[in-house]
Order: sequence, then C-alpha cells, then structure tokens
Amino acid sequence: MPDTLAHPNWEEWLNALGQATPPDRVIENALHWLLERTGAQTAFLILPDTTGEWIDIAHAVGAEAEALKGLRLRPSETLLEPTLTLGTTWWYEAPTSQTTPIILRKPVGGIRTGLAVPLPGIPLSALGVLNCAEPFTETEQQILESLAPVLSVLVRYQDSCAREQTQARMLAWFTRLPHLIGADPSLQNALNTVASAMQALGSAGGGIWLYNDERTVLLNAIRFGAHPLPDVLLGLELPQGWDMRVSEMVRDGRALVVVPLRLAEQKVLGFVSLTLPLEEPALAEWLEAIAGHFALVIHHALLYEQTARRARQLSQLYELSLKLGETYTPLEVLNEVVVAARALVPHDVAVVYVPDPQDTERLLPTLVMPANDALWNHFPHRLHSLPGYVYSFATPLSAPDLSENPHNRKEPLPSQFISALAVPLQVADRLYGVLMVLTETPRDFALAEAELLFTLANTGALRLHDLQQRIHA
Repeated sequence: MPDTLAHPNWEEWLNALGQATPPDRVIENALHWLLERTGAQTAFLILPDTTGEWIDIAHAVGAEAEALKGLRLRPSETLLEPTLTLGTTWWYEAPTSQTTPIILRKPVGGIRTGLAVPLPGIPLSALGVLNCAEPFTETEQQILESLAPVLSVLVRYQDSCAREQTQARMLAWFTRLPHLIGADPSLQNALNTVASAMQALGSAGGGIWLYNDERTVLLNAIRFGAHPLPDVLLGLELPQGWDMRVSEMVRDGRALVVVPLRLAEQKVLGFVSLTLPLEEPALAEWLEAIAGHFALVIHHALLYEQTARRARQLSQLYELSLKLGETYTPLEVLNEVVVAARALVPHDVAVVYVPDPQDTERLLPTLVMPANDALWNHFPHRLHSLPGYVYSFATPLSAPDLSENPHNRKEPLPSQFISALAVPLQVADRLYGVLMVLTETPRDFALAEAELLFTLANTGALRLHDLQQRIHA
C-alpha cells in the first residue's frame, strides 16, 4: 500500500477538460487515480437523484464495477447510510475469512475492507474504495478527503454541461419542428415528432400514453427503446399528483420520469415517460418546460384525426342514405345498414332482430352477417335477454363482457361472443327491431361508436318507415 500522501492530479484533469474530454470520463480517470494511490480493488461514487429520495451509484471502476454502476437504491438499503445521511466516514473491516455484501444489503459480491467519505456540498453523496490487501488507514482517508472536493467540482461541472447539451438539443428540435410536422398533421406523425424530441434528450427508452375516449385508462401510443411500463395503465398506478407536475418513479429497478401532457385549459391528454439518464439530471426540469409544446402538438393532431374521422363517417352516412333511396324491401334496407355498420364500427358478426310474428314474447333473427348458425337459432325473449332489453326499453346497450352483463344471464347470447353493442331500430315511438354487433374477443365500444351505430339504425328505421307508409298508401 502506498505510504505517502498523494495529491489529486488537478493539472492533468483540467487539461483533459480543456481538450473537450467528457466530464464523466475525467471523473472515472480520477477514480482510477484513487485506485492506484490507495491500493484498493474498487472505487465508486454515489450521487443523489433529482428527488433526493434515491441514490445512484453513478460511477464505479475496478473489480465489480459493472455490477455496481447504475444501481439506484434508497439510502437505507446501503451499508453507507451514516455517511450518506450524517456525513460521517465509513470504515469497514470484515472478520477473518468472512465476506459481506458489497455496499448493498443484498449480495452483489463480497468485501474485506471498505472506506468512504461524503462529497462536500452534495447531500446523499459518497466517494469510496473497497478491498485493499491491508486494512485502510488514516492515510487513505486523507487521500479520499483530498479528492472529494475535486469530484464535487467535476460533478457540478458535469451537471452544467448536461444542461447546456440538453438546451442545445431542444433548441435544435424546436427549430426543426415546422419541418417535422410538415404537411402531415396526422396523430402518428405528431407522435413520431415528439418521440424524436425525447430521443434528442438522450433517453435510452420512453413512450407516450394517452387517455382513451372514456378517460378510464391510459394507452401506450408510441414507445422507443427499453421501457418497463405496460401498454395499458390506470392513473392509480402512477405517482400521486402525476397529472399536476413532473414525477419520478422506479419500475423494475429502472428510474423513470413521468411528465403530464397538460393543455393551458388544464385538460390532461396523458403523459410522456422516459428512462432517466443518470448523466442528465436536468432532464426532468427541461421536460416540464417543454411538455406544454408536446401537448399542443398532440392535441392538434387529435383534433385533426377526430375531424377527419367525423368527415369520413358523414360521407359514409351520406352514401348510405343514397343507397337506401334505391331499396324497396325491408331486407334490402337492413342489408345496407349492416354493411355500413361493418365499415364504421368494427366487429365480427352483426345480427338484426325483429318481433316474431308467431310468438309475441320472442324476437326473430332476420339478418346475420356473416352467417352464424348459433345466432340464426337464437330467438331471444323480449324481456329476459340483452336484445330484448334494448327492444323493450328502446335504449342502446354496450356490453364489454357479456358474461358479466345482468341482461345476458337468463337467456345468454351464444358463448363464442365476448362483447356486444346493441341499438334499437326506431323512428319516433315506432320500433322495428334491434341491430346488434358482436365480437369474439374483448371489446370496449367507445361512446362515439355507440352514437354512430345508433345513427345508422335510425337512418335504416326511417327508410323502413317510408316503405311501410308506401305500402299502406
């Protein structure tokens, strides 16, 4: 073990910074210098995260370095808690022929000796060395204490560089924003544009989650890289207050930042989430500043999509009205309505029930598209079935899970179907039957889809009424 007090090699490290060497590389060079001067096998640097609740093993060199580097823990989960929270020096010497966990309270490797000191001016920080051939002495403590202020300066300089780099990348992104959006106002292009900005921030993985139409769940709209959040999320699974401010969370051992996509009128569209790079502590701060721009880009794209979708629907409804004008039998009318329903409200099978002229308590399937034997042989009761409920009370009904719907228990629909949406064929107080679409996989029909199917059914019922009036004229 070296027996003379070594002084940090300031001149060499400053020259390296002057030659544009990244600060993190200079920090690791300083840790290698520490290994040489103390005779230790491992040197490490612990820094706090931006919330102050977690610590990151931001740098490690020597033995076990790869196992340690990048770990995020609570201070209480480490053996260095007194150093991190109270600023005391950590000394450790294992009993003869016994090893204990490295730094963590759960094993990553074993240590025989350890020494760590806090970094001045940086709470929840520590500079440490592990595993020397002989127990550490006050000489090694003085070496660590002489290097700690140097590393404090390097860490702060690294943070400053990260902020400047982030600012430069975001300014470049805003400069390119008109070109990125271009002549394509679609939602997919908007999502790709925002994702490119997130990647410009240096995140290794991230994504965008948006509320569904009913605002009951958050659905992943786009992701890149490795990110642990699932495709479907409830707001309760996110940190409390996530929709009001930037939040951080840990999922599957990874640090994530959650940024609400909030408009000026306080409506929250969803959130952006990124894996948080340890070398860029300013990321969350920058995301909060630009999240409003992200929200505006996505909001405009959503409005465009909604307008375009509504225009397509109105066009198809207009085409349906023209086709219905050329129909002369009830079956032709129902066929056109069902064909239009397949295009506007995706489903597996559609069926139209009408009152059974031979049994006043039953409904009769009069059209099934595509053909399905189980539905052709299904004659639901007018009161004790799901189609019967829609017919008797002239009200639309959505059943995402038929097995759980109370109106589908006494006389259930064929078991192959999982979800259904049913609407009455009605004009004023005149009921002609029920139009129902079914799926063989779980499907939560949106309110807009229910309204659209209801409009289709009313359009068809109006033509049925006209044909009936002509017959009686």
